[in-house]
Amino acid sequence: MTTVEVFWLSLLSALVVVDLIILIMLGILLIKIVKSAQRIADKAEKATDNISELASAIGKKVAPVAISTAISAFFRRGRKSRKSKED
Repeated sequence: MTTVEVFWLSLLSALVVVDLIILIMLGILLIKIVKSAQRIADKAEKATDNISELASAIGKKVAPVAISTAISAFFRRGRKSRKSKED
């Protein structure tokens, strides 16, 4: 091998090693980002579950009030229509 060939071989080998190191570091960063995204998704899922439970609890409390309001409005309309028919 000539000196030039040895030089190019050494240079290319060094570049391959540098590329390999860079790819390993990028892989590690990608794994960290994915883990962070997974933690954020888990927190968002917990928050969604809590909001869903809260909405369900509120719905259970509000439903009887809404039904009683609708029934009272129905009877008020009935009284008004009877009074107008009597007049």
